[in-house]
Amino acid sequence: MNNLEKLYGRFSQSPWLDNLSRDLLSSGKLQEYIDQGIRGLTSNPTIMENAITHSNAYDEQIKQLSEQGLNDEQIYWRIVEDDIKTATALLRPLWDQSGGTDGF
Repeated sequence: MNNLEKLYGRFSQSPWLDNLSRDLLSSGKLQEYIDQGIRGLTSNPTIMENAITHSNAYDEQIKQLSEQGLNDEQIYWRIVEDDIKTATALLRPLWDQSGGTDGF
């Protein structure tokens, strides 16, 4: 049992990761963290801004959405929606297992 599992198992504390990025999703690292005991994930505008501006993982999607005529705000929200949907799909088993207590 690792420390994340102990934190939850012994103390009923649900460890969350305070980060979301396309790199985290596409690399499989988020799934690894979930497998190790992470039970939730934080996202907010600052986290997403940092993810977008500090990675080229979004460049192709930004280009495609821009070519579709979307403005900056629309592009931002589409990116956020895509990343959060991907993350919630990975966290869904925790949501189901915990009856909605974890897996956010």
